[in-house]
Amino acid sequence: MSGSRNRSVLRVGLLGIVLVLALSGCQLVDRQENLQPTGDPSATEAEELLGNPDEDFPATLAGLRAFAGPEALTWQDDPVLADMTVWLTPTGMWDRLRATYVAADADRMMTVRADPDRLRVERPRLEGLGLPELPDAAVAELPPVPEGLLEPADLGAAAADALASCDAGGQPVVAVVYATGAPAAWDGSTWTTPPVWRSTVITETAGVAVDPTTGTPLEPLTCVDPILPDE
Repeated sequence: MSGSRNRSVLRVGLLGIVLVLALSGCQLVDRQENLQPTGDPSATEAEELLGNPDEDFPATLAGLRAFAGPEALTWQDDPVLADMTVWLTPTGMWDRLRATYVAADADRMMTVRADPDRLRVERPRLEGLGLPELPDAAVAELPPVPEGLLEPADLGAAAADALASCDAGGQPVVAVVYATGAPAAWDGSTWTTPPVWRSTVITETAGVAVDPTTGTPLEPLTCVDPILPDE
């Protein structure tokens, strides 16, 4: 495998992650309040459930989907999971999570964020993010979550050599992203990058794009800047 670095190979997939991250500053409202549209196409509907969901907070990817899926079903009848991000503590425990869902012909996507003390749901308008709606045909091409998906800590361990090639060897993994590239890779008529589940394993100084089932680095080796800020 070549030791050369290419920071642009997965630019489309990482753009989708950046778009989700851009929502972290949106306004929060209590779940019991009516969410009123503002007329601003960039407006993000958001609601926060305060309390202590610690007993329900997941510690596995299957648990994450079971945790976030019911929230997505309150938004659309047929939501499709587009990406997941898990932040880790220095000991590899789950610190917080984010899951993003899309749906056919929906003018918004839905993001579920949670930590052991908080659940927040966001529904940003795609138009406000400069993204078109996904038609049925586009959503039909989104792949299901693959069998054998490695858990975040396991994926970080499997990607140790790849991280070392990105000058991040021996550093604790702070976050792992699993993403299809949706909705950012849809240009209104076709997928600019075929939607496939890929992962980015991130430390404090660098990240690397890998196969989410093996930890094998994608070719060519793709080192990325650590783009996941604290919320």
